[in-house]
Amino acid sequence: MASSGKNTSGNLYSTSIASSTALAADSNGVLVAATAPYTPSVFSARVNTPVTNVTGDGTNYTVIFNTAAINTGSNYDTATGIYTAPATGSYSFQYGIFFTSIGGAHTGLTLYIQGTSTWGGNPILNPAPIALAGSGNISLNGSITLALTSGNTVSIGALISGGAKTVGVYGDATTAYSYFSGFRVS
Repeated sequence: MASSGKNTSGNLYSTSIASSTALAADSNGVLVAATAPYTPSVFSARVNTPVTNVTGDGTNYTVIFNTAAINTGSNYDTATGIYTAPATGSYSFQYGIFFTSIGGAHTGLTLYIQGTSTWGGNPILNPAPIALAGSGNISLNGSITLALTSGNTVSIGALISGGAKTVGVYGDATTAYSYFSGFRVS
């Protein structure tokens, strides 16, 4: 689409804009290409069945939340446990992990947000006394808001050390014992 005419100060102008481009008027009434609309991105996923023997010996395990209750924008991958930011902006994430089979030898636990960068998390120096009081189980949760660039990835990592690779992540077909959710704020 081509247009020409006079602007508000009386100067002649000419412009060419692709016919598929949305137009909007600026504060002076001049037609300009419209800003891309805000695209929402929301997801909520959970582990739907127990996963066993994934860490305990210092193995870094990326938790795979394999059932999505909502995945607007399809930016969360239930096969890999990875969320990919569709646009540059601020994002809020919430997570909770229910660990099973923690023994007395397991002396270190770190739950963290990982991806394009590692943003930190909840280090616990010795989870054994807490877990053993709960029959070898412990549940941790947290939230974080991040500034992401389009294409950045985010996932939840867990590392338990000091013992054998016997620690698992509990999941259930109907209740979100272990979950990961997030949304684009702006």
